[in-house]
Amino acid sequence: MKQAIQSLVLVFFLALSVIADADAEQPRQITWDDLIPWSEPVPDPYAHLQIEDKIELGLIADIREQLANGFIEAGDPNAEYGEDLTKKLAAKGLDVDALLAEDQVYREKIRAQGRELVTSLDGAVVKMPGYALPFELSGKLVRKFLLVPYVGACIHSPTPPPNQLVVVQLETPFEVDNIYEPIWIEGRLAASPAREELHLVDGSANIQIGYSMEGLKVTPYEE
Repeated sequence: MKQAIQSLVLVFFLALSVIADADAEQPRQITWDDLIPWSEPVPDPYAHLQIEDKIELGLIADIREQLANGFIEAGDPNAEYGEDLTKKLAAKGLDVDALLAEDQVYREKIRAQGRELVTSLDGAVVKMPGYALPFELSGKLVRKFLLVPYVGACIHSPTPPPNQLVVVQLETPFEVDNIYEPIWIEGRLAASPAREELHLVDGSANIQIGYSMEGLKVTPYEE
């Protein structure tokens, strides 16, 4: 009798273990916001400016970059236009050089935040929506694709930040009818930065990707 009871107890705990393992593998539904770790907001140095001032500062920055890269030379009409805009903003009391320098720092901080990953999701089985951009197709079948958060992302540059890109590798390929239709993807997520060559409408680019996934299941998107 004692041995029978021990056997029943063992079976009971084994059953609990199996149930626990099954529950552990149930996909956790996440959104793209869940892939972005919290960080301190970065103050925008242009926040206090009028929209016209922001546009003109952007034009000045573009013109100065063209000069620095040798695309235009001093005396070029565009270069002179940049000087005129600089004088115009200076007359309004704006320090153009200081604002452009602050904007460079701001943009780099934003780019750095875009490379930060939620490491607690590493190894998690998840379900998330997105749009599939195939790296390669065999007819209509795709085995490896880039999952992006919104329609048209990565079709033109610039691409979304790394923590808004997931490269998915499937064991079983699925059929792509329309890359503009959203899907649900289930799989095991990895917070593992990588680089992939992606062909865009306006050329190819070697892009940085924040996450990868061993894709297990693809289904059409439904609310």
